[in-house]
Amino acid sequence: MLVRVAPGGVIPRHVHDVATETTLVVSGHGELRLDVDENGNAKNVVQWEAGRGGSIPPGLYHSVQNTGDEPLEILAIHSPPTR
Repeated sequence: MLVRVAPGGVIPRHVHDVATETTLVVSGHGELRLDVDENGNAKNVVQWEAGRGGSIPPGLYHSVQNTGDEPLEILAIHSPPTR
């Protein structure tokens, strides 16, 4: 799926119980926050920009914040697919 996060926007803390999420930043700037606790604190923060990506394993709470002044576009592939 192609995800678009508005400037200053956030994808809140969430987890995928079964799926691995593989991501590629298509455009924009932001932060991928990994291992996020109930209070919103992250153990790891990855600075994101176009061309960066990675994989988030099942069971790892994460969130995304657009830190730029243009939309942050992320290609996200879930395997196995989520519904």
